Amino acid sequence: MKEPIVIIGSGLAGFGIARAIRRLDAACELIMICADSGASYSKPQLSTALFAKKTASDLVMNSAAEMGNELRMKMMVRTRVTKLDHENSQLSTDKGHTIQYSQLVMATGSSARKLQLEGDCNESLISVNSLKDYHYFQGQLQGKKDILVIGGGLIGCEFSNDLLTSGHQVKLVEPCARLINVLVPPQVSLRLEQAFEKNGAQLHLGRCAKAVNKVDNGYRVTLDNGEILNCELVVSAVGVVSNIDIAKESGLKVNRGIVVNRHLQTSVENIYAIGDCCELEGRVLPYVAPILAGCKALAATLTGTPTEVTYPAMPISIKTSLFPVAAAPVPLGADGHWSVEEDSEGIKATFEKSNGDLLGMALGGTAIKFRGPLSKQLPPLMPVRAANSCDI
Repeated sequence: MKEPIVIIGSGLAGFGIARAIRRLDAACELIMICADSGASYSKPQLSTALFAKKTASDLVMNSAAEMGNELRMKMMVRTRVTKLDHENSQLSTDKGHTIQYSQLVMATGSSARKLQLEGDCNESLISVNSLKDYHYFQGQLQGKKDILVIGGGLIGCEFSNDLLTSGHQVKLVEPCARLINVLVPPQVSLRLEQAFEKNGAQLHLGRCAKAVNKVDNGYRVTLDNGEILNCELVVSAVGVVSNIDIAKESGLKVNRGIVVNRHLQTSVENIYAIGDCCELEGRVLPYVAPILAGCKALAATLTGTPTEVTYPAMPISIKTSLFPVAAAPVPLGADGHWSVEEDSEGIKATFEKSNGDLLGMALGGTAIKFRGPLSKQLPPLMPVRAANSCDI
């Protein structure tokens, strides 16, 4: 009897690959191992749930038991993989299990990047990267109005927007001179900044948080220029890092993520990685669209039809309702120029080569209506190749 396909992780990637496998194979044995409750929920909703007045329980779509029944899959919840023996295709867990697998999918996701600041309250920084984190965050917010957010990237801006629209006062600290500066040109950043400030946000751009200390009514945050900011709660939103520890300890090739080829295959033949934890051709893409594309290709590979993953153009939506933004970042070092059109309601920025080919875009406000038409003009992020290769 063939050993099961084992999936480590119960996020969008884990459940996504399980669903994709089931569409192709109704009979193979599936096992999912996850360190949390195994509940199915939409992680992108964590940064918009406050305004919607949703609790952590409200965000749960299905329990682990319901997902197991739906996908005819054994769920091993609140269980951690402690050892991976890829030479013998087996793994061990902290519950004493030893499990053989035919194929293993690492869908271990990512964790919030941890800041190390001076002061006596570094451990009091709140990061929201899971349902459990959100439950704690929402509880800590009770009765508090003045919130300081560290980080002006995608997640920091989304949480700042959610806090502002929920009636909180927000101080936003960002080391770069502009918000979401790695995704959009300065003109688009400026419009988002203006929208935040119009709604009461205090922006401290080009500044780093240096120390966090407890005071009677909350916290005192010291910036790198000596400025003191007082607040009732500090949220750290400085990005995520791939969960690669078990892969690294087991001898799989890792870099920023678990290194995979176009088949999402790791350096070990029957082990694969997908989602926030994997790195493909130097890219770690912690977004929904690459995960969905990866699930379709990987499911085919796992069920007997080796299939390379391809990525079309995949613009990123930034859920800032005060000034919505959609962006397709320009490839690093690309030769071309930005063209910007704007009015009081929106801004459209396009990056074109000298021959007129579109390479990137950034849309804000009412101009996000151009996302669909412009996306069709963008080159694929990872096109179909003429000749397949399994090299890592």
